[in-house]
Amino acid sequence: MGKFPEKKARSSRKTMEVPEIHGEVPEKIKEIPEIHGEVPEKTMEISEIHEEVPEKIKEIPEIHEEVPEKTGEIPEILDEVPEKNYADS
Repeated sequence: MGKFPEKKARSSRKTMEVPEIHGEVPEKIKEIPEIHGEVPEKTMEISEIHEEVPEKIKEIPEIHEEVPEKTGEIPEILDEVPEKNYADS
């Protein structure tokens, strides 16, 4: 039974010093909520931007439809290039 009071005495001394430091922390935390109050207002503007994004995405597929036409010309050029390389070597 003599060991228990010694451990409690040591822990109580350490905890006595800790609350003094924590006493200053809550004061700083009180200033943070004021900043968060302004954040939700900005997030409301973001939802409006997402509504315009899908409209731009609809224009992208139209560009991809024209790309395959241009790529059809590239294989013709590649067919001529290897023939010239073999002749030069």
